[in-house]
Amino acid sequence: GSYQAKPRKVPCNSAGDPINAHLPEHQITWEELIHHIAQPDTQLRPGFVLTEDDDYFLLDLDNVRDPATGALEPRALEIVEQFPGAGFEISISGTGVHIIGRCNAARLEDRVNKWADGMCEFYHKKRFVAFGMGQRGNPYLDCTEALRTLVPPRTPKSHSTRLTSTKPTMPTVCPPDTGPVPKWNGPTNDSELIAKMLASRGSLKATFGYNASFT
Repeated sequence: GSYQAKPRKVPCNSAGDPINAHLPEHQITWEELIHHIAQPDTQLRPGFVLTEDDDYFLLDLDNVRDPATGALEPRALEIVEQFPGAGFEISISGTGVHIIGRCNAARLEDRVNKWADGMCEFYHKKRFVAFGMGQRGNPYLDCTEALRTLVPPRTPKSHSTRLTSTKPTMPTVCPPDTGPVPKWNGPTNDSELIAKMLASRGSLKATFGYNASFT
């Protein structure tokens, strides 16, 4: 599909200053994050960092969702269906989706980070991610076998994206909130939704520890 361009998602602190989200001194607790994003008129959105100290992964499928209808392209729907019950959300742009869960990283070190002409991205460390919308599923679910089936092994000619932290140059400008997806029947306020997620069993607070940052 051909949808809108992705917005820049640059990590910043509570004052809106750009930061390197991979440095521990720039990471905050979920309690601090919730306090800041609950402030009136804030444009800050929550984000998290995948590190080598946890066992969680992100599958990022880009430009596969029609933001007007919510329909996924067949190739993306096929991938989503390979991870039943895993954590799932719509990206900030509304044109992509994230799949989040747990994995045995040692069994996936030989896998590429990008494939399918950049449509599919896989990370389990050194990755900053901005929370999207319409969260559902269980990010505690171990998806190692599904990942080994889906993600291609690295070859001498394969392009592996091993991200290194770069200093961002400007704060994130987020698009206007378009509201929840049509089938969403939970809270419609971002701070209420995130607080409910963090208070629930298997919440993202426990999942991602305290590696929180702003986007």
